[in-house]
Amino acid sequence: MAQLSERKINYKHKIKDYRGFDPVVNRSIQKQKTALKGKVIIHINSTPEGGGVAELLVSQVALEQSLGLNSHWFYVEASSEFFRVTKKIHNLLQGMRGQLTRLEQKIYLDTNRKFAELLARVAGHLKPDIIVIHDPQPLPIIDSFSEKSKLILRLHIDLSEPNQWMINFLKPYLVNYGRVIVSGQDFVSVLPKYIRRRTTVILPAIDPLSEKNLPMGRQRAEQIMKKLGLHPSRPCVSQVSRFDPWKDPSGALDVYLLAKKELPDLQLVLAGIIHAKDDPQAWSVLEKVRRRVQGHPGIFLFWDQGQIRPYSIDTFISAVFTASSVIIQRSIKEGFGLTITEAMWKAKPIIGNNAHGVRLQIQDGKNGIIAANRSKAAQALIKLVKNTKLNRRIGRAAQASVRKNFLLPRFILDNLRVYKKLT
Repeated sequence: MAQLSERKINYKHKIKDYRGFDPVVNRSIQKQKTALKGKVIIHINSTPEGGGVAELLVSQVALEQSLGLNSHWFYVEASSEFFRVTKKIHNLLQGMRGQLTRLEQKIYLDTNRKFAELLARVAGHLKPDIIVIHDPQPLPIIDSFSEKSKLILRLHIDLSEPNQWMINFLKPYLVNYGRVIVSGQDFVSVLPKYIRRRTTVILPAIDPLSEKNLPMGRQRAEQIMKKLGLHPSRPCVSQVSRFDPWKDPSGALDVYLLAKKELPDLQLVLAGIIHAKDDPQAWSVLEKVRRRVQGHPGIFLFWDQGQIRPYSIDTFISAVFTASSVIIQRSIKEGFGLTITEAMWKAKPIIGNNAHGVRLQIQDGKNGIIAANRSKAAQALIKLVKNTKLNRRIGRAAQASVRKNFLLPRFILDNLRVYKKLT
């Protein structure tokens, strides 16, 4: 099974609705859009929902359309074997040891050849000016395209210490792209020299007008969490991330258990609603965490949308961030943590691990805390729960840094500039 399906966007906001966040950026967007009006942009990724890439594309494609670009979003559908292989590729690119077996290589490349045939039909109909491929799952899909200058590879993952075998395997396909976009400067140096020259750094961003990122009153947030079993008068620490070994939910659990020795009323939320088909590893990670939390009544795991009904996922996540005293993110590897940005936008202090994508957002001691080990993270957590003045100061600084650096209009402008150069 190999399919290429279009994800239709139904999004009510236009770029003018974002003027209040950064008028200068919005004026620059208006200048860029004239040269790009009518250009056909095709985005391709591995899933229509679940995870940061799909979340970014919802807003990005909608706003590109509102600016007069003829933007489309397609996602690949394939067998479970294909997504098991691409999850392994994802892990190898983030530094896991090993390599693909011959069978895994065949599954990956054969499936992408089928995707390429389907894309050729789509391209024949839409006649795209630019094709943007997101992450390694569909990376070889454009191997047969002749106009390579108009092809963009957008890599969202942590490439700071990749498995060199995996980089070498992908080299013949990387050369097909006229532009590669990564989330941080640290991810450029590991790429082959001839790829570095055409690599651009664009930091991701959050949509401040999406339901999840709109302000929520503290009282409503506490009411929601109470209905889901938490005690609103007790402090709560949360990690909102996929159940993925690189996100290290077990590490977040360790931090909580260490801090609870001094904060006996402390509660923990580990939230990662599983609905992305391209991450088959999530269930095994979840099962390990579930076994560990048995017998701990102050720990709350959320992995299924049925657990949070009648609330939407966005309402639930907004309530978690609003009601929590502190947010932790124990990611071992992180391309860029959108959930970190979302929590910072809610004016919450974040305790992050020393991962490259985390350091793109957190300045230690100023707008968050970088704690390289679990003991230091627990100490910081205790301090931030007890010291409400420090908690508020860091939270306000976190929100201000998101307003300055990580909101959607800046992200749209950066992408428009790349499109303009290529067309």
